[in-house]
Amino acid sequence: MSAPTMPTGYGAFCWNQLNTKDVAASKAFYEGLLGWRIVEENVGGMPMHLLYAGDSCVGDMMVLPEGLQAPSHWLSYVWVKDIDAVVAKAAAKGATIHLPITAIAEVGRIAVFADPTGAVLGVYASEQAPGDPQPLSPGQFCWYECMTRNLEATKAFYGELFGWTSKAQDMAGEFTYHLQHRGEDQVAGMMAMEGDMWNGIPDHWMAYVAVADIEGTVTKVEGLGGTVCVPVTDIHIGRFAVIQDAVGATISVFQGAEPPCE
Repeated sequence: MSAPTMPTGYGAFCWNQLNTKDVAASKAFYEGLLGWRIVEENVGGMPMHLLYAGDSCVGDMMVLPEGLQAPSHWLSYVWVKDIDAVVAKAAAKGATIHLPITAIAEVGRIAVFADPTGAVLGVYASEQAPGDPQPLSPGQFCWYECMTRNLEATKAFYGELFGWTSKAQDMAGEFTYHLQHRGEDQVAGMMAMEGDMWNGIPDHWMAYVAVADIEGTVTKVEGLGGTVCVPVTDIHIGRFAVIQDAVGATISVFQGAEPPCE
């Protein structure tokens, strides 16, 4: 059995960024929880804190700009071929553009928008060729999920934006999960936000990080200043938990039934 991987290239997720009000607190939390090595580097003329799982750079951490009325949060990016066309189409279909197309030297071009339901996502374009999918190991991002109150409209929005197709999957008769595909590749999931449990929670994208010992990982959360929002929960492909870090950003951890590579 081969190790699980995440697809790369156009229409797939490619980057994750923690926008935080307190870099020092965030650094201590994730180093303690996930064992990430967090290194300050200059990227395209910008100071960034890069997140390393082993030798793999899995994302970055940046300070929220002063005056920006937003909580600390994780932001994920999808790689697109024509960012001008994608952002124009998103706006035409009701998205709110939070960050217009911006060039970053030696990196590429990015933009950030909220889809018509309010879920926030980034897009990225670059001339560099995508790398091959690599076997997942602990500390790497392994899944992305959109929780929405308007499922059909959200599926249609991203289908037209990225060319994704959707396939419904019954989850043991408890709920229906909607897998988003780029060709044969599974790139994300979507789920309807139904019931009182979602009161006060906006539509959102959620990123998952692979861990080797989910019980041990979640046990550390409160001691590091975080909160366990959803305790360790069994699903047919593994176990997950949702946590809020020491500065209030929310992320999920996942341990698959098939273990990641050590």
